[in-house]
Amino acid sequence: GESAAYLGINRNKQSVVLDLRTGPGKDAFRRLAAQADVVVENFRPGTMDRLGLGADALRKDHLELIYVSISGFGQTGPYAHRPALDVIVQGMGGIMSITGEPGGGPVRVGTSVGDIAASLYCTIGILAALQERAVSGEGQMLDVSMLESQIAIQENPFARYFATGELPERMGS
Repeated sequence: GESAAYLGINRNKQSVVLDLRTGPGKDAFRRLAAQADVVVENFRPGTMDRLGLGADALRKDHLELIYVSISGFGQTGPYAHRPALDVIVQGMGGIMSITGEPGGGPVRVGTSVGDIAASLYCTIGILAALQERAVSGEGQMLDVSMLESQIAIQENPFARYFATGELPERMGS
């Protein structure tokens, strides 16, 4: 009764369902966050603040909390409040323009590199924040942008462009 995709992504996880729009849901979330080392959320910027559950609200009484917000375009900037999916950041970030056969159209990478890159950069940021907290005793608020993470993993195409001025093209396999 469960899909292979669901099982692959959610294996060995335990879940709690909370309606963060209700008082009891917010209270339960605050109790969980008060015991947590790290809170990770993946809403559009401002959503958790409007619910009274953003970084400032949670860290007020829990200074050592590491609060991570993953969003399509980061917490600030002209696209901050736009929704994003992996395929959107692949297209906007340029990776689709270099994926596929020569002369063909843009192709989505076969795995969710926008999501995965953001998750990996999130993990790196959390590990660095945990190290800092071990020294200072304070947590941090981390802002992870799917688009920026996906662009960062394309070091060679950007280096070639900035060195030569020529746009990278699809080369096939």
